[in-house]
Amino acid sequence: MTIAAASSVEDEDARMGACLCGGRWRVASERVIPFAGHWYDSIVAACPACQRKAAFLYDITSFFDARPRVWADYGRPRDG
Repeated sequence: MTIAAASSVEDEDARMGACLCGGRWRVASERVIPFAGHWYDSIVAACPACQRKAAFLYDITSFFDARPRVWADYGRPRDG
């Protein structure tokens, strides 16, 4: 799976695009993952037209606003 940098939720939606059948993806599950000073959005989407599922992973560090003091639990983000 490739990790794509996303600049907004709308950017994530645009990058997911359409299913191979032409249907639109619907988010089936989503979780935010802190790792090595970055935030990742892990999305599993399903196409209601053909039942296909797909997984997407985005680096959302540039726009994700974590709760205060969250890095105390997960480690400090790296500069640069």
